[in-house]
Formats: sequence, C-alpha cells, structure tokens
Amino acid sequence: YQREQAMGQYQGQHSALYQQWREKILNILAECETEIDFVEDDIPLNLVEKNKEKVKILTQEIDEFLDDKNFGERLREGFKVALVGPPNVGKSSLLNLLINRQAAITSHKAGTTRDIIEVNVNLSGYPIILADMAGLRQTNDDIEKQGIEKAKEWIEKADIILYLGAPDNTDFPKFKASHYIYIMNKYDLMKEKNLTHTQCDLYISVIQSYNIDALKEMMIEKIIQMKKPTQSFFLSNQRHRHHLKNALYSLKSSLNNKMIELAIEDLRLAARELGKITGKIDIEEILGRIFSNFCIGK
Repeated sequence: YQREQAMGQYQGQHSALYQQWREKILNILAECETEIDFVEDDIPLNLVEKNKEKVKILTQEIDEFLDDKNFGERLREGFKVALVGPPNVGKSSLLNLLINRQAAITSHKAGTTRDIIEVNVNLSGYPIILADMAGLRQTNDDIEKQGIEKAKEWIEKADIILYLGAPDNTDFPKFKASHYIYIMNKYDLMKEKNLTHTQCDLYISVIQSYNIDALKEMMIEKIIQMKKPTQSFFLSNQRHRHHLKNALYSLKSSLNNKMIELAIEDLRLAARELGKITGKIDIEEILGRIFSNFCIGK
C-alpha cells in the first residue's frame, strides 16, 4: 500500500486534484477582479456575489479532503499498535507469535519487559509498528515505574490498542483511542474450566497459536475503519497539508469578508498557497483569463 501510494503521487494523482482546485480559484478570482478593475466595460453585475456559492463548494471539497484522520501519513510511517495489559499475561509471547520471530524476552516472572520494544510488521500490505511494553500495574520498583510511564505515553499516540487479559486478570479498562481490541489469552485454560468473559472481543491462546489469524483480521478491520470509503488516495505530505490548510483558511475568510477588495485578496492568498504546491501564480495568468472570458476594450 505504501508503494501504491507512492506510485499514485508519482503519476500525479495529487497534482491533478490540486491543479483542478487551483483552476477553480483562478477562474473565480478573474471574474471578481473584473468587477473591480473594469467597471466601465460592459460586464455582468454582481460577479463577486455570484461566485460565493462556488467558493463554498470549493471550501467544502478541500475541508473534506483534509478530514482524513491523517490516514496517508499513517500509511507512509506505519500504524501504531500497542500491546497493552497487566504483567505476565503473554504480551511478549504474542508479539513474537505475530512477527514469527523472537524479538521480546519472555518469562514467567512478572515485570520482565521494561523498555518499549517496537517491531515493524507487514499485515496484509499495511505497515504496522507493533509495540510491546511494560505491564500496567502499581509497583514500588523505580525502573519498572519508568517503563510504565513510557508505556502510557506510547498508548496515548497509538492508533490501535490490543489489550490482553488472562483468566486471572479480567479487568478491561477504557481507553481514549477509538480503536481497541479486548483479547483474552490462555483460552486453553479457560476452556478446561468452562470460563467465559462478556467484555472480551476475542479469545486466543498464544501457547496453542489459537485465533491468531482472527486477531490479524480484526486489526486489519480497525485499519480499514480509519480510511474514508469515499477517498481513493490520501494526503501523506506534511508540507502539502500545511499549504492546503492555509488555502482553506483564506477561502473561508473570503466568504466572511464584507469588503469586496478584502474578499478578493483572500482568494488571491488561497491561490498562492495552492501555487506553492503546483507552481507559481502571477498577475499575467489572471489577466489572461479576464481578457479571454470578457469583452474588455473591444
């Protein structure tokens, strides 16, 4: 998916869209400039007012494009998935199982994991940064406390939280993140004792590799939920996002400005911001549109 996004940018998917918006602003700007600069010529009246609806539509398009939950940046850098839970429930063992190699030390002793272990994983074409971290609990160990604080900071930035519980620890806390999965490990022991848990999204057994594929599918579903179904490609360049936000601000400002001259200046600023992505916009280009669209000086 990273490759497809990169190829789409190389083939000009983004440039074509930005150029389309730029063309619309230039046409609106040319008509508005005509009303101000060529009042003596035979031109239609109230061009500025008539173009307000076009500006509103354009504003809505850019606003919706920017409202993408930074999916493109996540796709480029990797979706952050945090393995969370109390100590000794099998988080490190689950990480090793998900990536098919020994990346984290596993032990029956609680509190073994102190530092955050980040591993890059390809999950059905989606890039994942999977993090194993210290188990969340009250402790008097200063080093473990630091590990728990680091874990909490990482959890705040996570896109998906995998909270792992076990038969002897079934407390599932709530998280700020909108995407989380509550997993009950050691299902082999629960099955023997005929135990169930109503808050659990999925039962797994790390030791028996039970339901691991189902867990991967649930993670993919969570990623797909972040993606807007109406959007075929995504913004991944922070510089482009910055200029688009500035252009959007200027377009909205032009709608709120009562003075025609100030509204036109806002349109010009919006065009300039898009021009910083697609190319330079100068006065000759706007004048060319004025003379091609209106009978001026004839």
